[in-house]
Amino acid sequence: MKSWPTDIGNRQLIYADRYCSRGDTDAFTCTLNVAAAGRPEMAQTAVCNRHHSLDQQLCRWLLLSLDRLSGYELIMTQELIANMLGVRREGVTEAAGQLHKAGLIRYQRGHITILDRAGLERRTCECYAVVKKEYDRLLPDSLAT
Repeated sequence: MKSWPTDIGNRQLIYADRYCSRGDTDAFTCTLNVAAAGRPEMAQTAVCNRHHSLDQQLCRWLLLSLDRLSGYELIMTQELIANMLGVRREGVTEAAGQLHKAGLIRYQRGHITILDRAGLERRTCECYAVVKKEYDRLLPDSLAT
C-alpha cells in the first residue's frame, strides 16, 4: 500500500519518472509533455472548484489520484483532501459519507478504498474527462488508465 503525492507538481514528477524512464522518448520531449499535461489540470481544477459540487470535485480528485496508482486504495486523511480541494474538512466528511452510502468507496481512518470506479466516473463532472484526455494525449501508455 502506498501513499500518493497529492499536489499537481508531485503528480508530474511521478509521471515524469514513469513515462520518461521507458526510454522510447528523449528527455527534452518527455519533460515538455509532462509539463504540458499539468497545465490543463491546474486550469480545469480552478474551473471545477468554482462551478461544481464538492461531491463531484471529490470524485474527480479521487479518480485523478487513482489514475496514477496500480491499486484501488489511497492513503490520505480527510484533512489532506480538504486542503487539496480548498474546502473545510467537514465538507469532505459529508461528501465522502455520501460516496460511502452509495457503495462507491470505503473510508476508514485515512484509508480510502475505491469499490466502484465506474460509479465514481458516472458521478464526477466533465472536468475529470477533460484532464484525463489531455494526460492520455501527451503521455500515452503512462499510468493513466
